[in-house]
Amino acid sequence: MVLYERCVHQLNAILAQLVEKSEVVCAVLIGRDGQVITGCGDLQRFSITSLAALVAATYASTKTIAQMLGEEEFNTLFHQGKELHINITNVGEKAILATIFNNRCSLGVVKYFAEIYSPQLGTTLTNEADE
Repeated sequence: MVLYERCVHQLNAILAQLVEKSEVVCAVLIGRDGQVITGCGDLQRFSITSLAALVAATYASTKTIAQMLGEEEFNTLFHQGKELHINITNVGEKAILATIFNNRCSLGVVKYFAEIYSPQLGTTLTNEADE
């Protein structure tokens, strides 16, 4: 996926709002092919490139499970750890959003803000593709 600098700035602004309001550790926008599109927050703590590839693979395999259950796909996935957790949210047909958070932030808050900002991210990506 090739994006213009203006689009990346718009995506970063949306992710910055999500990180600030939800108080998550970081948010990473990932192409369905496993490539990092952009991210915001404490990204240095993780190997974001590896994380993106694994998140995309997880989302793809879960889509197959959803189809086996008669669903087109699951819109969100959640994995809970002792200290860190990850919420994975569908962002249209081109991307997924991985939001990493700790115990100071509740899953409900993360899901709420992901539901608010995912459509904005999707619209930004769609508008970029249309130009």
